[in-house]
Amino acid sequence: MKKLLLLISLILFPLAYGSAQNDPTNAESIASVRVYFYRLPNYMGSGVKMNISMNGMSVVHLKNASWCLYDAEPGEYIISCSMGKEAKLKLDLQAGHVYYIKSYINMGYWSGSPGLELTDSIAGKAIIEGGSLRMQLSELKPNRVNKSRMGLYMTGGVGFETIPMFIDENKEVVTLSTGGGFGGGLDYGYQINKFADLSLQCFYQGSTLSRPLKNASASFNRMGISFTPALVIPIKGGEYYRFRLGGGVSVYQFGTMKVDASNTGGDKYKYKYLTSPGLHASLVFSSNFSDRGSMSLGVRYYNVNYKYTSEGSTHITTEEKINSPDGSGFDFTVGYYYHF
Repeated sequence: MKKLLLLISLILFPLAYGSAQNDPTNAESIASVRVYFYRLPNYMGSGVKMNISMNGMSVVHLKNASWCLYDAEPGEYIISCSMGKEAKLKLDLQAGHVYYIKSYINMGYWSGSPGLELTDSIAGKAIIEGGSLRMQLSELKPNRVNKSRMGLYMTGGVGFETIPMFIDENKEVVTLSTGGGFGGGLDYGYQINKFADLSLQCFYQGSTLSRPLKNASASFNRMGISFTPALVIPIKGGEYYRFRLGGGVSVYQFGTMKVDASNTGGDKYKYKYLTSPGLHASLVFSSNFSDRGSMSLGVRYYNVNYKYTSEGSTHITTEEKINSPDGSGFDFTVGYYYHF
């Protein structure tokens, strides 16, 4: 009899245990809360991952066109995402419930502002199961900061000194500046810490006549290398926006002035200039438009004086402004960078 009771107990115990495991009222099955974060496909801001936190703890670095499941303990939470601007969502998460959080970025000119919305469970489930989004594991924001950057920038500005070159048919003077003009270059930078930065720029810039003439032309072209230590001024933490206030030294090379007056009874002239040192100061605003990309807008003041050299020149002149031109000027810059 005892053997029979033992056999019945051995048969019924797994059944009872299995039933308890499958019982939806089991405490273990409802101890956690399921939170789905999803982000619909959007070309604008697609390069930026949304760092979403719950009560200050990062839970997912959400990619574009992705969804992620996060299991949380029941309780009150502030769900947030900061990108210079911050989005917040306060929820009381109930045990055994499933929540769907729509995450998105409203893109502006420089960067974006995040958004978080609680979605109806039926709509949220349909989006997750619709197949248009890819599943993403709970990837956290990497601790490593990309301190180096490499980019291209364009520049345009005005010089402080002008040289009279021609008189047009209206008896008006047409001038040439040895500063300012348009150009561009390559910029490498390294952010030492939150408040200090170093950069090295290699650039080309050229200026032309104050207004074009049909039968004459003139230009002044140069190349340069600039070294710029800068103070970083973070904006709202500095993760997405910052200013760089810097100054340093520059070296200007291959300065060349070309004047073509052959159609006015003159000649073609070429004046060469020695390598010349200079000083500069700059203020740059930088904004991240993706995890590894940024763009910048800046202003730059520079001071340099050139000295004529007969080597490579075709003519000699006694005109002081041509022999020792002032190449100082004021430029605006726009740049695009890759961070690594």
